[in-house]
Amino acid sequence: MKKDIIIAKQCGLQRAFFWYLVAVMAAGLLVVALSFILPDSWKEEVSCFGMSRHQVAVNVMIASIMVIVFGGVFIIGRRYDLKCPKCGRSIQGGFYSGLAITTGKCGHCGETIVEE
Repeated sequence: MKKDIIIAKQCGLQRAFFWYLVAVMAAGLLVVALSFILPDSWKEEVSCFGMSRHQVAVNVMIASIMVIVFGGVFIIGRRYDLKCPKCGRSIQGGFYSGLAITTGKCGHCGETIVEE
């Protein structure tokens, strides 16, 4: 694997996480905005589990955002992950990608992974 590929994957990972965080923050703001837009009649009516429709709607929106957060992290992680050919462990993220770029070796097993 070439050093350019590792650097490109690391840049792509950082860019993807940035836009992912922007999208999650926008979704959170949408939940707040929708909680103010919901009709006032929903605040008094009791529907299920002793909660008003308003509370149920906000809880469903928050649960949906949590699914999006965890699902997105999983998908982004799988898409941009690079694995060592010898041990099969990830060399992406934090300490390991920098080590792979500077030394050309896997941070877990020490195998040379970068071709010049």
